[in-house]
Amino acid sequence: MTGSKAQCQQLASAPGRFQLSGTLDFDSVPVLLAGLSADDNPMLGKGDIYIDLVSVDRANSAGMGLLIEWLVQAHHQQRNIFFCNLPASLQQIARISDLDLPLEKC
Repeated sequence: MTGSKAQCQQLASAPGRFQLSGTLDFDSVPVLLAGLSADDNPMLGKGDIYIDLVSVDRANSAGMGLLIEWLVQAHHQQRNIFFCNLPASLQQIARISDLDLPLEKC
């Protein structure tokens, strides 16, 4: 069973700030990545990146894989990336995997 469509949208009022929403799972993450527009792709542009996950309703290890991929891409671009409002499921995956995600208040 698939959850709601995952989306990433740049917040118009704040450059470099994005909001993820929907379900981040093995079905939705590849579709999300393939469908990102230039305006809604956090990896395009310059400066720090802030990703707010407050509207993510469910996430599994595929969602964590997305965050890790964005961490790697940001590092290669010599940019800082921060995540806020991490869902409990991703907090648990990070904790048991001993991952130290860069968290920030949004």
